[in-house]
This record gives sequence, C-alpha cells and structure tokens, in this order.
Amino acid sequence: MMTSERSLAWIVILAIVAIVFTMCSSPNANAGELDAWEFNICGINTKDFQDRQWHKIALGAVSSLAVHELGHIVVSELNGSSTSVRWDSSGPIVWSVSDKPLSNDRLALYSAAGFISQTIVGAALVAIPKTRHLDFTFGFTSYSSVNSVTYAITDGTVDYASDTQNIDKYGYDGTTIALGTGVINGALSWVSLNKDNQ
Repeated sequence: MMTSERSLAWIVILAIVAIVFTMCSSPNANAGELDAWEFNICGINTKDFQDRQWHKIALGAVSSLAVHELGHIVVSELNGSSTSVRWDSSGPIVWSVSDKPLSNDRLALYSAAGFISQTIVGAALVAIPKTRHLDFTFGFTSYSSVNSVTYAITDGTVDYASDTQNIDKYGYDGTTIALGTGVINGALSWVSLNKDNQ
C-alpha cells in the first residue's frame, strides 16, 4: 500500500472511531448539577477516574512494556537463539541472534511475540474476577492497546526495523496484527474499567 493510500485509510479509520466515540458519549442522566466528571463515555462514567490510583496504573503500563519484551525473549529462546537487550531513545529493544537458519514463520512469530504476549496476559488479568477491575489491570491493558496501535500507525516511519516491519518482511501483515491486538487490548481495557460488568 502506498503512503498516500495508507494515510487516507488511517484518516477514514480515525474518523469512524471519532463518530462511534461521539455517538457513545453522553452526559449522565442523573448528574443533577453540572460536574466536569459526570459524563458517560461508551457506558463508563468518567467520574470513576477521580478514584483511581495512578501509581498502580503506571505500574501496569510498565509491566505491559516488560511483558512485550519478554515475549520476544521467550520465543527467541524457544527457537534456540541468543538474545540481548539494549536501550535507546525509544526504550528497550530486544535483539535475537540465531546460529541456525530459521523459517519465515518462526521469524514472524518472534516479531509478533510482543503483541501476542501482551494480549494473552491482559486477557488473563481480565478473565480473573479478582484482578479484572484493578487499576494495575487497567494500566496494563490500556498501555498494551496504545503500544500496539502506535506500532500500527508508525509502521514505516521509524529509523530502525520495527516489529511491524519485520512481520511484513517475513510474509505477514504486521500493521494488521498490531492493530488487531490493539483493538483486542482496547476492549479488554474497557471491560476492566467498566465496573458494571462485575
């Protein structure tokens, strides 16, 4: 897909998201007096954010980043490859080096492992009733969603080979995988935040 076509596709997707978001948002019927927090977004009262423990949300986000990188490491080790982690201005990067040739499927799985591991752990946290509505879980799933969607949007615009670009290189659609896991994690985040679904 050419850059101009991809840009147009993203504009259409963002416009649809904005329309759905607007249609799902409304003031609370029982708000009484004006209150900046009394607003429903897709069935969730934004006043709920007043009571959040932001340090636990931040811990969940950092844990999601760690799980993303650990996913790469686990798949690399299962492939018999050696791994190393280095930091640059964009954060941690896991490098995998193999002495033996690996199939394109295994290389694609290595590149997608970060997205997949975040989604599996997020789904497990939401599936367990005791962890479903924790601030940690909300932070984990929210960061997982933002991380995946950011990879999908920035594909091809970074200086180094990103996960999505590598998935593309090995015969799969990295943007679709990143966007798909981002949407799934976004849904998990909504379930975590929506305490009416207990």
